[in-house]
Amino acid sequence: MKLLRCLKSIDESLGAVMKKLDEIGELDNTVIIFSSDNGYFMGEHTYWDKRIAYENSMRIPMIIRYPKLIKQHTRIEDMCLNIDLAPTILDLIGAPIPNYMQGESMKPLLLGAETKWRESFLFEYYVDDAYPYAGPDMLAIRTDRFKLIDNHLKDDIDELYDLKNDPGEMKNLINEISFDSVEQALRQSLDKLKIEYDYNPDRDWWLRQVISK
Repeated sequence: MKLLRCLKSIDESLGAVMKKLDEIGELDNTVIIFSSDNGYFMGEHTYWDKRIAYENSMRIPMIIRYPKLIKQHTRIEDMCLNIDLAPTILDLIGAPIPNYMQGESMKPLLLGAETKWRESFLFEYYVDDAYPYAGPDMLAIRTDRFKLIDNHLKDDIDELYDLKNDPGEMKNLINEISFDSVEQALRQSLDKLKIEYDYNPDRDWWLRQVISK
């Protein structure tokens, strides 16, 4: 019930903002982005909360309204991430996008233009010290069809899912010989993404830098 009340209050707050923008004649001059930092389990896979690399936790809502740029009923199927939001906002206002930003501007997608876009993305999670039952440290790579989850526990098993034929991620294919080539290709792509995004397995590296200063 608390979760539902929070969602209701967010909906009401957004409605109030849009109403005021409409009243002052700025609604269609304003870029409105509705998103989240993570998805949420509601009992799927016996989980509550978030943190695990299943679709319910990994996927987030992302709705963007800007009639001057985005046609009504536009639906983008490409894999967009929350790290794309900052570059997109900067691009929309004509500001330069810093090289250190890992995301990409979604503006070409919003315009419906042909553009080279990511074919996979990296998911990482460090288990919380204060939340030891969420799951192990893990990495995952997701493409438009497959997902490989690399669980970093000695006795845990890795996971491989065919999201096209098994969107609920109920059949782990990691030990299926017929999917060995898919697994190896995903592991190679995962290694490349770790390099591209400067993956650091040391969860406290930044904390130690701050303390040392």
